[in-house]
Amino acid sequence: MIKIIPTTVSGLSHDDYTVYLPADLDIHKARGQKVANTLSGAPVVTLWNKSRIGASQSLTVTISLAQYVILKKVVYHQTVFEWLTLSGDDKFVCGIDLTSSKKVVRNGSNEWREVNVSFVIVEEK
Repeated sequence: MIKIIPTTVSGLSHDDYTVYLPADLDIHKARGQKVANTLSGAPVVTLWNKSRIGASQSLTVTISLAQYVILKKVVYHQTVFEWLTLSGDDKFVCGIDLTSSKKVVRNGSNEWREVNVSFVIVEEK
């Protein structure tokens, strides 16, 4: 389960801006590395600590109309662009974008939306 809430810096209410998505983030990014050659032609390899900052993931989920309304408030907020995102044991500050949305019928009700949401990691917590 993914939980999206405002960061403490934003000063926004958790009651108004908390969204739950029925999925998990499993974001990975290649390790930073550089390969160069010395004057003698021997290779030199430099590796940096593994980090997920800058990595992204898109996922498609079906959510209730109520959760969709809150998700739109998050995505289209005028001044806050980074949100605390919790998934399993992982905590990230992410930029979140809504890339598609369509109405779907679920359990005989059309009060559902199938959405595609993309996450870009700005900071690992």
